[in-house]
Amino acid sequence: MAAGSQAQPRSTGVPLPVAAHTCPTAPRDAQSGRDRALPAARRPQGALEEAQLISWPAPGKAFLDTLLVLGIVTGTGMLLFGLNVLLADVSQWFYSQH
Repeated sequence: MAAGSQAQPRSTGVPLPVAAHTCPTAPRDAQSGRDRALPAARRPQGALEEAQLISWPAPGKAFLDTLLVLGIVTGTGMLLFGLNVLLADVSQWFYSQH
């Protein structure tokens, strides 16, 4: 390699992933290519348009998933509460002996 020259990356033919902070459908400034924010008056409309693009589950499935999550959270809470009571009793027994 000649002095002062820089190595150029080789193309593998594999497209590079889009950066996480860029969205191909986001509005862009035509001159600079940078993302621009929606005006405050259009944000609710933009949020509604995005919500319509989401594939929502059927109401029955959403209800069952909600019950499942509530059951897991309740069961975990009860398990942790029981562990806390057990450790508190062990702690009281241990420190009462010393």
